[in-house]
Amino acid sequence: PPRLSPRGHCEQCRRRAARQHLCSTSMTAGRAGPVGCAAVVLVVVGVAASWLAAPQSWLVPLADSVAQAPGMRECGRRAGVGRLALRGRAGVSKQKLGRATEGGAGAEQEEKEEELEQKENQEQKEEDELTDANLARGIDFFLDVAFGPGAAPQSVGPFLWKFCMKSSLGCSFLVVSNDTFVDNVPSASAEEFERLLDLMGRFVKGYEKFGGASLLADFEGEFPGYGGELTTAQLQPTAALHGTSLKLQRGLPTGTTAAWPSALGFFLDLRCRKVVHLLKEVMQSSRITKLIWGARGDFECLMYQEGRNPLHIMPTNVVDCQMAYKIKAMGKNIQSLPNVFANLPEKDGQVDWSKYHSRNARAFEPPLSDHKARYAVDDLHRLEVILRVGEAETQKLVKARLSTRIVLGGLANDPLGFSSLEAIRQRLRKALTRVQASANAVALMRHCLFIRKFAPGKLRPYEEVALDAAERAANNILLKMKVSVPKDLSFAELEQEEEEEKKEEEEGEEKQAVAQSIGDPVTFN
Repeated sequence: PPRLSPRGHCEQCRRRAARQHLCSTSMTAGRAGPVGCAAVVLVVVGVAASWLAAPQSWLVPLADSVAQAPGMRECGRRAGVGRLALRGRAGVSKQKLGRATEGGAGAEQEEKEEELEQKENQEQKEEDELTDANLARGIDFFLDVAFGPGAAPQSVGPFLWKFCMKSSLGCSFLVVSNDTFVDNVPSASAEEFERLLDLMGRFVKGYEKFGGASLLADFEGEFPGYGGELTTAQLQPTAALHGTSLKLQRGLPTGTTAAWPSALGFFLDLRCRKVVHLLKEVMQSSRITKLIWGARGDFECLMYQEGRNPLHIMPTNVVDCQMAYKIKAMGKNIQSLPNVFANLPEKDGQVDWSKYHSRNARAFEPPLSDHKARYAVDDLHRLEVILRVGEAETQKLVKARLSTRIVLGGLANDPLGFSSLEAIRQRLRKALTRVQASANAVALMRHCLFIRKFAPGKLRPYEEVALDAAERAANNILLKMKVSVPKDLSFAELEQEEEEEKKEEEEGEEKQAVAQSIGDPVTFN
């Protein structure tokens, strides 16, 4: 006798019929007879039609008639098949037909997505190649200035490449530090650090020989001004204007890309005394014009900063470009210009200074995350865009250079900063939130403590009156916020909050919107 399958003889008959063999088993033939054979033929037709994915509306009545045949009724009962089985086969065929239709549409969608992905990958590859090419040109320019055209040793380029980071536009910046300064940039050994300083010194001396050499400059740190502390310095050569005549090079270079400008920039760690000496050589050079935006607080720190990294630098040949523009806030000025670079993020809200400064804590303490490092160097790109596309003219920049000299002269005659003390009190009165008020109160108190600590002698009566009034105004806010400022001008440690802030920044690296949400104001109970 034939071997029984889990579904019985009917399953065997269907399989054999589907293979176009006659069902010759005595059990089926004896019980089905001529009618059974006819039923088998109908089964063959139905199965073939179902697998050919033909329209299935007629299969259901066919299944009913076959199931009612005398031979098939008993066979169906024994094998557990019949109308329900054939209905199921028809349903399966419909599902297959639907999946085939959906599969065709899905295949087209997958092809489109694959083509789009390949296009994006190709664009990213081209951008990476262009970025690498710009980096190579930037390093070549650096080496030509430092050693002369084609005179640099071949090993210098790969050495510099090792210590470079990229801005949001893909422009490379050489990190100069003897310690861990930026995440994902290796710290230099003692020998490598000395080599970096030597190369930087060569570049500065060579750049001074250029007629009309100019540098974009910016600084970041805590509470820029008296009692504050600068932590980083960002420098980059620029062709946006001539350093001597201040004649502007209007418009962007031909073929502007995401990796422009290509000049190698410098990201300096001011915690190191040797790096401070290098910065002093640049800032006090009369042959290199330094272009800064909103420089007064930076000037005060450069000239009078004490604490763990005193600076004592007298800036020379500097232009505060902010004075040449009607819109003083850099972020708003950029927004008023055409969208030149889509990859250049907005300035405002990237670092929540008030969150930390309101508690007398550091907001820019190395080692810096990639996000904060890019925030620092991106300001140089913003300044170059403003110079090239903004409304200022050469004549306004010449006046700004004259005004900058006057500001520096005034600061030189005011080592304790009484002229700036009243300005901080005005900001305290205009604070819109408790956090802003607390941050301004901390800045005001730090300035007062700076005066108390570094005053060369007894203060004049009117200076004592102004100082006492400023201390009272700051204390009124600090007592309510339960914040204190030590007399040694040290900072509070907020390790847990700093770790949480760093985690938020890392999570927001892929989406700029998340990175900007870090700047949401913090409320206090």
